[in-house]
Amino acid sequence: MTLSSFFKWIGGGLVALTALLCLFLQGVYWCGAAQLPSELPQPRRTYPAPARVALWRMIGDGETALSVRKLNIFSYAGNHIGFIASYSAGSPTKLPAVPADLTLLQFTGNAVSAAIRRARKAQSPPVPQAAPTSNAEALQQVSYQDQLEPVALLIRISREWPPERMADMVLGTLDYGRDSEGLEQAARTYFGTAVEDLSSPELSMLMAIALRSGNRDPYCYPEQFLENYDEHFDRPWTRALPAISVASSARLKPVDCKKQP
Repeated sequence: MTLSSFFKWIGGGLVALTALLCLFLQGVYWCGAAQLPSELPQPRRTYPAPARVALWRMIGDGETALSVRKLNIFSYAGNHIGFIASYSAGSPTKLPAVPADLTLLQFTGNAVSAAIRRARKAQSPPVPQAAPTSNAEALQQVSYQDQLEPVALLIRISREWPPERMADMVLGTLDYGRDSEGLEQAARTYFGTAVEDLSSPELSMLMAIALRSGNRDPYCYPEQFLENYDEHFDRPWTRALPAISVASSARLKPVDCKKQP
């Protein structure tokens, strides 16, 4: 075999391997996408632009407009490989920062996935199954659907949904404490008003409750809440957050702190 023939053989093998990898990845997406409903669950309502901005800033982007990249199975895999490479090259105790758009996309995927599970549970009551007798049997009961469907869901959302709809889905499903699910309910529970009437600091307080403070109520723990919030101003991606002071809490409705975490 001549040297040129050898390199041609190597090149052909690499092309074949690349083609097989592409087919495998595309098959992964198709398998997951086939399990998804034709119509995805939608947000309960649309939220005003300031509420979306508050969410966008809190998850890590205070400089650019709300936007989310469109993914396919290849860019999705590339992002994961890049994340693993960054983690391997960095500190083993500190995860690399996830871009704000991918964070918003993941939050949206979690919310939509939960809504899909609820709909399926309501449509078909669970069939009793015998408990697995070993760890091996338990692992066998984990279907490919559970692993591939979330991947296909994120890709589909990124391609079909505008970022504003993603923000609305997240705003409407976050846990804001005080038994409030969704920003609309949280606005009335904490401040006794509609979302549209909240100030920028008040919106940021509710975002911080849901995403940054571990649901610690600002009425019951005002000093700890403000201290925790102010810590984020030291980070470049959160310097656009509005300042919060005691005055920002003036409209907070009282609550029984003994029942709060």
